[in-house]
Amino acid sequence: MVHHSPEGAIALPNQPIWSWLFENAPERHDEGFVDGTTGDRLSYAQVKDSATCISTSLQRKHGLQPQDTVCILSANTIWWPVAMFAVLRSGGVVMGASPASTLDELAYALQVSESRFLITAPELAGVAREAASRVGIPPTRVLLLEGAQDGMESVQMLMSQAIHYEPTAPFAFRAGETANNVCALLCLSSGTSGLPKAVMISHQNVIAQCLQTQRVAAPSLRKVAGILPAYHVTGLLHIMHFPILINATVVFLRSYSLENMLAMVQRHRLEELLLVPPILLHLVNSPVTAKYDLSSIRRFSSGAAPLSRELLQKLAAEFPWTTFKHAYGMTETSSCVTMTPTRFYGYETGDAVGTVFPGTVVKIVRERPDGSGEVEAGVDEPGELRVRGPQIMMGYRGNEALTREAFDQEGWLCTGDEATIDARGLVRIVDRKKDMIKVKGIGVAPAELEGVVLAHAAVQDCAVLGVPDAAAGERPKAFVVLKPTHQASEALKEDLLAFVRERRARFKWVREVQFGESIPKSPSGKILRVTYIRHHQDLPDQHVISA
Repeated sequence: MVHHSPEGAIALPNQPIWSWLFENAPERHDEGFVDGTTGDRLSYAQVKDSATCISTSLQRKHGLQPQDTVCILSANTIWWPVAMFAVLRSGGVVMGASPASTLDELAYALQVSESRFLITAPELAGVAREAASRVGIPPTRVLLLEGAQDGMESVQMLMSQAIHYEPTAPFAFRAGETANNVCALLCLSSGTSGLPKAVMISHQNVIAQCLQTQRVAAPSLRKVAGILPAYHVTGLLHIMHFPILINATVVFLRSYSLENMLAMVQRHRLEELLLVPPILLHLVNSPVTAKYDLSSIRRFSSGAAPLSRELLQKLAAEFPWTTFKHAYGMTETSSCVTMTPTRFYGYETGDAVGTVFPGTVVKIVRERPDGSGEVEAGVDEPGELRVRGPQIMMGYRGNEALTREAFDQEGWLCTGDEATIDARGLVRIVDRKKDMIKVKGIGVAPAELEGVVLAHAAVQDCAVLGVPDAAAGERPKAFVVLKPTHQASEALKEDLLAFVRERRARFKWVREVQFGESIPKSPSGKILRVTYIRHHQDLPDQHVISA
């Protein structure tokens, strides 16, 4: 059964993002991006002027060309969107990188994205320059997003230098190019196969996601909380593009802590908070929450990871004057496939992830009982969720084989998630069929961590899976089979944990080690993760040591 969106279709303009938001749209002067701590502010008019100057200098001085990739490595700051729009105005491609990236991870991201420039924060300049050197990015193309560092040029310097150059025109599509086939953003997605893939998001994908969100968002939304990381697909689209469309102010949280977030909510009187489940859990369980005036909050919004009924009940009890909305999507869908429309706001429907987005079509597919093929599921019948729509990615950069694997023979994107749709059109995610571990809403690929652990001299075999964690939602746990020459011990456990810490970002750290005699696998050699998830406390030779 194919399910069309109850919210109708959308009309898509064939324009570059810059022209759509800044050239062919009403002038936006009053609202803008605000630093939630310092109060520093850039109006959208200032963003447009600043990005225009930076774009001119990038092209005239540094030779930025259409479709050149520029990586931005920084925590949330009001200069993040300025740099992004400067690149988009030039016809370039923007890729965000996590500021928690290790040297190896950043170098890999630069390589897979084919980045030609790197813009970074002063505190990350060291790792940025070393990673750039590894992949052949010249030092003159490693720039500062803000602040100062000896020998480095900043985007603010590029702004002031623009007066020396003839202004460049905004990027326009060339012969054969359309909003649907020109890449605007690259987002890293680990999937379940190990190393991250670069998801290509087109100009049409971005515009579609913004228009789809506008159709179902609350008309009263005038301030957007920029708490989620800017480099994430949701940050890129829902925090730095969509608010400009609706002329809403974005209040950025530069560095997350519960106290910082609550102080920002109190100071700026924020009404809607887009948060991942671990932050919501922290909010309802911490005694710190009671110290702040949170009466301005009207609505909580969540996505990125499963949300328990228990947490919804706690939220409703702690904030009885608020309501709730939910969303579901993935990097490959430019963030959202579903979202709760205003008519379904509330905690009673919080276990659902909303209705299908405008202009989007989905179907639920399940295997026949006799294994003879697939059949479309009916109302309330579980199966894999598959999607079509204008927000679906162009593909994986430089990997046509994986791009083909992501779609079925009819062109539907295979999400790998099991879902149901009820008679009202509400979608519920039943189970995550993929093996991703969700650490504070951020996907961590087990295969990537398994590769790290297997590189240890004492390890013969390994499996990594996510286990429940009150603070992070899930945490990586390693099940390890040692070589005959080694014995399980506290010292070896500590060595394994340190081994991973030295090679991966903090959110990917293995937090627990369990030694056993074997790793359950299928005849084809695939690790039977479901067996572990159900029975990980009953492995042979239980020697469990936690970090």
